[in-house]
Amino acid sequence: MRNLWKLPSSSVNRVKRYLSTHRVPCIPLKKQREIERIRITQNNFQLGSLILVAYSFPSEESSVRMRKHVSRLLRRSPYLKLTRNIYLWPQISFRRLLPQGSKIISPRRFVDAIQKLGGETIIIPRIKIEDKIALELLEAIKDIRTKEFTSIELACKKLIQQLKESSVSALKAKYSFNEIKIRFIHTKETFFFLKKVYKIDLMKIYRKALRAINECKKVIQIQSKMPIVSIVD
Repeated sequence: MRNLWKLPSSSVNRVKRYLSTHRVPCIPLKKQREIERIRITQNNFQLGSLILVAYSFPSEESSVRMRKHVSRLLRRSPYLKLTRNIYLWPQISFRRLLPQGSKIISPRRFVDAIQKLGGETIIIPRIKIEDKIALELLEAIKDIRTKEFTSIELACKKLIQQLKESSVSALKAKYSFNEIKIRFIHTKETFFFLKKVYKIDLMKIYRKALRAINECKKVIQIQSKMPIVSIVD
């Protein structure tokens, strides 16, 4: 993994200075001996211990289909993105926190899925990052989830408009709506998990997406029940 370097502690500062001189961004990670708990209050912000997952695919096997599959996995993952193909998960008991049948992707499930696709993986537990960087990563997570909910809302509005203009059939609209609804269910579950773990609050944008889903469903139901009118000379 070319974006991931392992260094002895004695070399860290020297390497950071070198990278800074050449304007190469660097995020220092430290491996802890013990697991640290998450602490998020008004006066205290610590993400606790994290699990690092890095992956790569052989260039000849990397395909659009694989990238789409990974994208779907990440949509159901409560991750913090460090850089391309390198992510952090909270080091918590997923089995204890998740209800039975949950679609949330834990780091182990993600690694297993990547390996089944023929990818190479690295998984490192008990990772610690600086609080300042943690805040930046958490803000990035909010942006990602906000964009996902907004995308769902806009997709519903577009479908409603197409139905009103009769530019799409009721059958095709149902198929498109089912895809949007699945995206919403996965995004919703991941959001509420992040809300529980990291106190992320995006309820306003979530409710807008939910209203759009319900409105779209209602319009499709009305259109489906309309009789087919034949005009005969």
